[in-house]
Amino acid sequence: MASPYQIVGYKNRGKTNLVCRLIDFWTDKGQRVATIKHDAHQFEFDRKGSDTWLHRHSGACWSAITASNGTAIVYNETEQLADLIKQAPRDAIVIVEGFKLEPYPKLVLIRSAEDVELIKQLPGVTAAALWPDMWEQVELRSKLADSMKLSVFELDDTEEIAEHIDSLFYKHIY
Repeated sequence: MASPYQIVGYKNRGKTNLVCRLIDFWTDKGQRVATIKHDAHQFEFDRKGSDTWLHRHSGACWSAITASNGTAIVYNETEQLADLIKQAPRDAIVIVEGFKLEPYPKLVLIRSAEDVELIKQLPGVTAAALWPDMWEQVELRSKLADSMKLSVFELDDTEEIAEHIDSLFYKHIY
């Protein structure tokens, strides 16, 4: 089973942007990357009226579509994160966006002072990425690094964040 690393934070903190930058970074280095995203709301994966949408809305509990550019599978059931991780390619770096309360190692995005409290509530936090206004607060960076024993990064420092994740799980790949 692949070892996952989580990117977490409150809504509109930059999780998806960071995940996309990490994907770009690793794929440019020839690595495969798998992602798992948690959506706190219901979502509609395929568009209304498409064949798979019609299948699912007619009662199918599982629906798949495949084409020359990929395959998508939609379950009409919730999957546990551990089960999704088991399905990820073994040779891929697995990045999980969300699932805050899961016990896997994670980085928390800090955009405001209230976000720091989130670090104390979550299991497995190994790092924090700070938005520019928060990064300028030297005392906060010191507290996170020294008192909380976290690796601390500027939000846009994709390479350092990638290397942190790499150091936890993977032999150096670049």
